[in-house]
Amino acid sequence: MRGFENRLAGIVEESAGKAFNGPLDQLKRSVDDGIKRSLSHSETQTSKHQDNNVAKDTEIKNLRAEVDRLTKENLELEKWGQKKRPPSRHCKCSAIMPRAKPRRRPKELKELVRSSRLSFGVK
Repeated sequence: MRGFENRLAGIVEESAGKAFNGPLDQLKRSVDDGIKRSLSHSETQTSKHQDNNVAKDTEIKNLRAEVDRLTKENLELEKWGQKKRPPSRHCKCSAIMPRAKPRRRPKELKELVRSSRLSFGVK
């Protein structure tokens, strides 16, 4: 009978150990899963931030190249401006811009002038 009790005691201990370790194992697994999820989330966030940083870096490089190009162009224009000055507006302006036609008086003003001349005896 003693063997039967030992065997029964072993089964009870084993089932008690499984019952005790079951929730603990579940807790460990859930903690491990949570850690894995948070690590994967942080890795994806880090990769997104790195992608954003790369995009910003390329944009900064492009803007610096544009500034350098515009600076060169500005220097060339300044050198050109010092060597050759554009013609002033006063020289040969009629060739550049034709003269404006004299303004015509409106009909009412013409009639008013004509009537005032007639009233003063001027033709």
